[in-house]
Amino acid sequence: MKNIVTVFNIVLITIFITSISFASPSSSPLKLIEYLKSNEALYTGHTIWKHKGAASQINYQNGTRIAIGTRIISVKLEHRRDNTLYKYNLETKKLFTVKQGYYDEIPRDLIHLYFDNGDKVRIRLNRSHKTAYDVFGYVQRLLTNKTFEEITEGFDENVAKAIQSGFAIEGMDKKQVVLAIGYPPEHRTQNLWTDPVWTFWVSARKTKNICFDAGEKTFKCGVPAGLKPL
Repeated sequence: MKNIVTVFNIVLITIFITSISFASPSSSPLKLIEYLKSNEALYTGHTIWKHKGAASQINYQNGTRIAIGTRIISVKLEHRRDNTLYKYNLETKKLFTVKQGYYDEIPRDLIHLYFDNGDKVRIRLNRSHKTAYDVFGYVQRLLTNKTFEEITEGFDENVAKAIQSGFAIEGMDKKQVVLAIGYPPEHRTQNLWTDPVWTFWVSARKTKNICFDAGEKTFKCGVPAGLKPL
């Protein structure tokens, strides 16, 4: 009987400690703030598409284009796990935080990016979507501390122009495709560097594939190569 009581107490303590750890603020926003603070300037690391002011974690290939290399003025994160709003201004280097008065039963994080040209976009991250990236990891893939000219230094002129315009063209390598149109959703393209076909969503019901040859250069799937939009 004594052993049963001891085991029961251990279980209760474990549950209590676990509940505390889940209630505690996640380290992801803190890592994100440190990342933002460590950079003098940040830019979009690839093309972002938005519809009605919002971009999707799925990276739908339609809507209004925010070009790669657009300078970011401030970043706001609404972190649902600890109900806190974080806003960091990259120009003034000031951080603003406030506790939110609500909780979303389906935990989602909202990232808001504000640009030097007056544009802005919000991105909703849904944890139910299959992804290996937390908020910090997602933002790290989305942003860069390099200008467009630095990113595309040494690229073929046609490739650089296509990236700036948000097009993937034949002959691009995988890195260049990411710069031009972003990352494919992970639930279909699980390994960027080994999958020979990347699947992107144009809309909820329409997809398009980007195919790579043995040399990891793009070509229009089933069509001989030529310098054309894919």
